[in-house]
Amino acid sequence: MITEKSRKLDSFLFDGLKKHICLKDITLGFGICFVISDGEVEYLKEILQKMIYLQRISLNFNHCSQITDVGLSYLKEIFQAHPFLHHISINFGSVYKLRNAGLAYLAEGIQSLPSLKYLALSFSFVSKVTNAGLNHLIEHLPGLKYLEYLSLKFTG
Repeated sequence: MITEKSRKLDSFLFDGLKKHICLKDITLGFGICFVISDGEVEYLKEILQKMIYLQRISLNFNHCSQITDVGLSYLKEIFQAHPFLHHISINFGSVYKLRNAGLAYLAEGIQSLPSLKYLALSFSFVSKVTNAGLNHLIEHLPGLKYLEYLSLKFTG
């Protein structure tokens, strides 16, 4: 749900990003931002899908407690729109509403990235993700022929 606070964030950040569709590398930190929800991730998806040269994505959603598995489905769509992504780093630390289904969405999106070389995902203190969620990710890794770096964190 997009709130009044998030609308201000939308206009400040997301509308500014729309002007930079030629970016190859983007790093966004939303850590401890309680207004970031699935709605904002969907809006971010709409913007990032238009960045046709995007090769590197780094996102920090640490403590963004309003994001659910639905938000991860939007990330999947971002990945599928950018088959030439070669670097993904995302921190989901303390995003308590994530479950195994969210990891399945991520795994499907990651599988669509044949050029991926770097993958770092952190799920620290995400207690509803189990070994089944980890298996979703692991099962999709063999198709990543160019993967050189892998970091999966499930501490806490």
